[in-house]
Amino acid sequence: MSKLVCYTADQIHHVWDEVKPHIQRALDRGSNYTIENIYDGLRTTQMQLWVWRADEIEAALVTTIQERKGVKFCLYLALGGSKMSEWGEHMPIVETWAKENGCEEMRIYGRAGWARPFGFDIEYTKMSRKL
Repeated sequence: MSKLVCYTADQIHHVWDEVKPHIQRALDRGSNYTIENIYDGLRTTQMQLWVWRADEIEAALVTTIQERKGVKFCLYLALGGSKMSEWGEHMPIVETWAKENGCEEMRIYGRAGWARPFGFDIEYTKMSRKL
């Protein structure tokens, strides 16, 4: 059984080499962020690092708090790793943290396949094509 750990900005360097491949795989699936953007965001507290670990790190989640049109929300920015079936049990911890930080919503901008395992409703999907 894994546990969820949130690392503060001053702790990121202790786990970065282990979580970086998980985050990079998530970014490679489609993101405008680079691994450098993520690292900078984590080190400046603009983003948060959540890690699932048992004996070793199984997965990493990066969140960020944003506000659009007067709605403050916590965005799941990048999530990658193994044992996906266990991730859902940890999401209430992230959601409680988000509520404590004034968020009204949790959001995912990504592949529609993420909606079902985490109980999200699909309201729209953003698609783009390079010209």
